[in-house]
Amino acid sequence: MKLVIDRNTWLRGEGCDDSFLLRPSDNKMCCLGFLSETCQVPLEAIESQQAPSDVPKIYRSFLPKFLFREDDENDLSGICLELMEANDDEYFGPKEREAQITQLFAENGIEVEFVN
Repeated sequence: MKLVIDRNTWLRGEGCDDSFLLRPSDNKMCCLGFLSETCQVPLEAIESQQAPSDVPKIYRSFLPKFLFREDDENDLSGICLELMEANDDEYFGPKEREAQITQLFAENGIEVEFVN
């Protein structure tokens, strides 16, 4: 799977309190929002949701299994939490953030391309 993240609409580096899969105020998405969209989760299902575990259960099955704990599909996996931290941390530089996100997704079979 290939994931394209558009830097113009990528919500990043603002801390976890202000991050959403899709923030309705400006239509920006975190990396997991872009992943959700790529996986055909409807935008209205990710709007104002802070994590994949907040997505309505009917759409969680669209998302890659590695985002959730094996023993509890309602809880996030360690890799998902690492992705959220890499996306939201206010102190990562742009190159460091992109490299971390690229590596974490690559370890799970997803190629990332950043555009714009």
